[in-house]
Amino acid sequence: MPMRTEDGNSESCREKLSLLLQESQVTQAELKKLSVELKAQHQGSRVLRVLRSALKMSLVSVLGVAMFWWVTGQLDWTGPDWNT
Repeated sequence: MPMRTEDGNSESCREKLSLLLQESQVTQAELKKLSVELKAQHQGSRVLRVLRSALKMSLVSVLGVAMFWWVTGQLDWTGPDWNT
């Protein structure tokens, strides 16, 4: 976009450029703020995912041990007369 040498047009172009620069600086500040907030939320969700995964693995392990004990007869929930 060629700039004209007239004072009125060049000054209005400078004002527009100045306004655009100010807006871009405000936008960059807002983006930095949002980035920090997103990182904080992502960190919290990462911790929850790890805890949920650990809980699921523990539940599967406990159920596996209980099934093993039940199958081998070490867990006597069915009563004493079940095998006879």
